[in-house]
Amino acid sequence: MILRIFINDYQQSGGGLPEPFTYLPQMILDKFSDNNIHFTYDEIEINLIKTLHNYQVNTTNNNNKSNKNINEKYLQFYQKLPIYYRGKNMIRVSLCLTDEEFTLDSLFQDISNAFNFIISKKNTKDTYDPTSILSSIDELKQQLANSNLLKTHQYYQQKIKQQAIDKRIQEREIRKQLSSKDNLDNKILIKNLSNKPYKKPKLIYDLRFYYRFYDIGKLYFTPYDHRLCDKILEKLRQRKFCLPSYTHIYIMVSDNIDNALYHAVRGADWFVYGIAIFKEYADYPQKSEQEKKKIVFNLIKQGLIDVAEIDNLDKDILYEVLDEVETNMLYDGTRK
Repeated sequence: MILRIFINDYQQSGGGLPEPFTYLPQMILDKFSDNNIHFTYDEIEINLIKTLHNYQVNTTNNNNKSNKNINEKYLQFYQKLPIYYRGKNMIRVSLCLTDEEFTLDSLFQDISNAFNFIISKKNTKDTYDPTSILSSIDELKQQLANSNLLKTHQYYQQKIKQQAIDKRIQEREIRKQLSSKDNLDNKILIKNLSNKPYKKPKLIYDLRFYYRFYDIGKLYFTPYDHRLCDKILEKLRQRKFCLPSYTHIYIMVSDNIDNALYHAVRGADWFVYGIAIFKEYADYPQKSEQEKKKIVFNLIKQGLIDVAEIDNLDKDILYEVLDEVETNMLYDGTRK
């Protein structure tokens, strides 16, 4: 079960809840689980729409027709609230946000309003007890009112991060099982382990370099991340380097394995992440250009080998390409 709570205006999403309420959806789900509350759908999305005071129609300036049209559309949308949508496996409700200051009382009032609205649309397929839902929400509110909200936020932050890391490790282990020599010809086992049909190997299509470090912005490894990825990709494609069921390899670099795994979110089947660790990242700007080039190359190499080990890729081709690029690009054709 997934519960999402968004703060929106008419035209765009403002994102999730601010601290210390960021993980409130997970807290609610945990409370529902404790009280044995189950739903017949997989996802509930609650959209809290910002109040209309910043979007009043301004008719004093006739030249500002664009803003006037936007405001009028927002007014029409706002007057339709609350809005309910039910799909095959999800429910979405949109209703007014009570207070943009996000107090505990106002936020739980909005959540109670949302679930009361959902309950009002309950049909014969829904087996939950409405009283249990509302009492669970009230129970959680009382618990949070008597707790340190910041500490609770930090606890859930670490909990959810660890859950994500454990999920990545499990995904990598499944891929390793699928690629083992004993299973390569067993298409039935592959389908059972991955819950997906067997797919023929595909030529690599893309290679990219990503990184996550504390207080490090964009372009930190530019230009060598793009240049080296492009050169290695070109050579791999020339040698028909194939991948088992995906076409893109992304390198995720961080200062430790947990951070790298946490940020290596595989949102689709057509790409995988290779993990690379760079602990001395803060010293990178002081390195010479040749040293920077070699550092980035070694990180890409580390990530590619990680993928090759898990998915049993053709290491002969991989090492041949890496050796060639290292020689020609890093050492200008000569080893030192």
